[in-house]
Amino acid sequence: MNKGVVITGIGLLLLLVIFLRAYPSEKQNNFPLQTTETAALPENIQDEDEEIDDAFLARWDARYPTTCATTNIAPKSGDARDAINPHDTYELVYHWDSVHKNRIISQELVGHSSTGITTLVANMLALIPPDSLWPGYVFFEYSFPQTGGKLFFSTHIPHSGAPSVDVYSYDLRTKRLNFLPNSSIYGPQFNEMISPDGLRYLSSYCRTEPFEERGRHLYVVDLWTDTARLVKSLPPGETFIQGVSGYDGSAVEGEKEWKNNSTIQFSVYKEHDLDNFSDENSLLRVETLAL
Repeated sequence: MNKGVVITGIGLLLLLVIFLRAYPSEKQNNFPLQTTETAALPENIQDEDEEIDDAFLARWDARYPTTCATTNIAPKSGDARDAINPHDTYELVYHWDSVHKNRIISQELVGHSSTGITTLVANMLALIPPDSLWPGYVFFEYSFPQTGGKLFFSTHIPHSGAPSVDVYSYDLRTKRLNFLPNSSIYGPQFNEMISPDGLRYLSSYCRTEPFEERGRHLYVVDLWTDTARLVKSLPPGETFIQGVSGYDGSAVEGEKEWKNNSTIQFSVYKEHDLDNFSDENSLLRVETLAL
């Protein structure tokens, strides 16, 4: 075999190895990916490999409301919802650990103007108070409304099927990141149920409601005010849950959509005992509701 061919082949193989080590194996939500050589996390962030003690869990659980919404009272909107955001669009830029490929060690929120100017708005992880982000979780875009002066984020583990844990808002006026305890207990992973204005979402799940009642209440969660209201309840034997996920056994939300910012449409199903991952509840009807 020609020595030059062998040397060239080895060189190409080395280049391929270097490339694979330098970049994560997949993109998350089509956000730009960057790598860094340091493996250090900010001091206020607990590493996912660190042991979680009882004190941490107690502080964590104490952040959440203990009851679900029981009334249908809409929050006052106010003129501030119509405030114009300083930039035309916003984006999260991730900095990946080049050693641990699935770990993000910093996140920058940047704003883009129509003139092509990009501005650093915030270093997201640096804004987190100690013990307020579950180990291994980082921010993802949840809802970036065009107006209102607030951007909303959910937290996930990169490259995993784990559900969202919490919702945060970043106030573009005060430059503060705020944990939204009420918005966090209604299953914010279902971001396809966000309203057209980007300020509310629909859910038939509340973390603290009794197990036997889950799937029988429909909530509208207002991200801007961090409040929720109960807009529809079903009798025993009916549910908003369509079935069970074959991926992890979790409940699959039934069809729900916003027709506009003041009208929703949803499906109601007959509640069955779902014993295996292929079961689905049978559709009873489709309803439209003015909020």
